[in-house]
Amino acid sequence: MHNIFDKLGKGLLRGTLHHGGDLHPAHEVTSPSQSVDGWFQPDPARDDQLRRRGILGRMARGDPALFEPFHDPPDLDEVRDCVHKQLAVDRDRRRKARREGAPRPPFPRLWLISAGRPRGVLRVYGFKPMRGWPPGFWQLRKPDALGLVVVRDLPRTRETLMLRLMGAGTVLREAIAELQRLPDEAWERHVAMPLLLATRFDLPQDGSEEAQEYMMSTQSLYEQWYQQVTEQGRSEGLKRGLEQGVEQGFQRGIEKGREQGREQGREQGREQGREQGREQGREQGREQALRQALLTVYRARFGGVPAEVAAIVDATHELPRLERWIEKAAACSAEDFAAELRAEEHNLQGR
Repeated sequence: MHNIFDKLGKGLLRGTLHHGGDLHPAHEVTSPSQSVDGWFQPDPARDDQLRRRGILGRMARGDPALFEPFHDPPDLDEVRDCVHKQLAVDRDRRRKARREGAPRPPFPRLWLISAGRPRGVLRVYGFKPMRGWPPGFWQLRKPDALGLVVVRDLPRTRETLMLRLMGAGTVLREAIAELQRLPDEAWERHVAMPLLLATRFDLPQDGSEEAQEYMMSTQSLYEQWYQQVTEQGRSEGLKRGLEQGVEQGFQRGIEKGREQGREQGREQGREQGREQGREQGREQGREQALRQALLTVYRARFGGVPAEVAAIVDATHELPRLERWIEKAAACSAEDFAAELRAEEHNLQGR
């Protein structure tokens, strides 16, 4: 299960930092083949974006950095593996610079983000609190460029919220509650809410205490989100349907009114159009709400929606089919989901 929460941590990193530079998840490291959870190269021209991203943005400013989130506190071997990746990345960058005749690139900083406190690692490595940083930030000597963040020890402020959403237990529960209290336009909500909701779908239904606690912590968030997309979709669909229905009914009423009088025909047309528009709007509102819910789940789990998938979803009007696809998007891979949509579209065209 910790892999699911590590995936959440990577998503929060990506959503927070991508405006301030280039974040490469699963960045490949050669000899031996390994990958870094997050390799970030800041763009000096976008430094202001990182300044507005709380303490996590501050961590990403300056030299390139590697980010390795851990839902469970890392042990000595895991920390050594991360240090090995840091040295391998530096070696690869130095080799590339020599081939191109460029100066030596900056040594990359390694950030370990641990939901809990890795007591053995702190003791054996001799980590010291970082001066000028909040409680929960630890480091080795300056040449090591190695920082360790203990999420459970961070102060409860908005500056640390995105890091605390990578926590566990009470820390995560409190962070989710804080996220819900932020204004609707807060950037943290736009980044974190889809990821937190997608994690609900990814969790195994094994009845474990951690899974149950997470589902309870995010239940209000899920209900809030579902109500928002439903109301938005219903409102947009009702408006479009009412406008279309009024216009269609008005035209029919005009034709009928040629015999009964122009004014009477207009009135009948408007009334018929309103009724038809209300019904059409209600139907379109339900369709729109389901489409939005489906695309939100897809984006949270897989990223951008391919044009092919978006076109099929947009052309689908059957409510049961849209509801079934939401369940599919929450449970299967992106490839299987696309194959499911193509197969159904092919079956419909063959009828």
